[in-house]
Amino acid sequence: MASNEDLALHQRFLVQEQTLMGWIRTCASFITFGFGFYKFFEYLNEGDETSISNSLFGPPEFALAVIAVGVITLAIAVLHYRRSLASLQKESGETYRSLAGTIANFVMALGWGLLIVVLFRK
Repeated sequence: MASNEDLALHQRFLVQEQTLMGWIRTCASFITFGFGFYKFFEYLNEGDETSISNSLFGPPEFALAVIAVGVITLAIAVLHYRRSLASLQKESGETYRSLAGTIANFVMALGWGLLIVVLFRK
């Protein structure tokens, strides 16, 4: 049977993982919204030679900004998660591996890919 200290330590690891999963959800929403916004206006302006592409900050730039916010925020969240996890592991002497970190890296790579697609299709 596990002691109270073991359960408390496991709970602290799970809280870190739950926080990262919340950040993944939020950032994935930003990335998806930005790319959806970009594709919507790309479809809307299809065949329209008089689009608003001459403006300084139009729909493609807004989409880039929203995707970038999602990707950069997720990168910061992953760094904070790794730092917190390392601190907990050092404090307790136990190692902890989670799937949330792998999923965060996958979503971040996907976000970078979408950011590059929007950037070079402008």
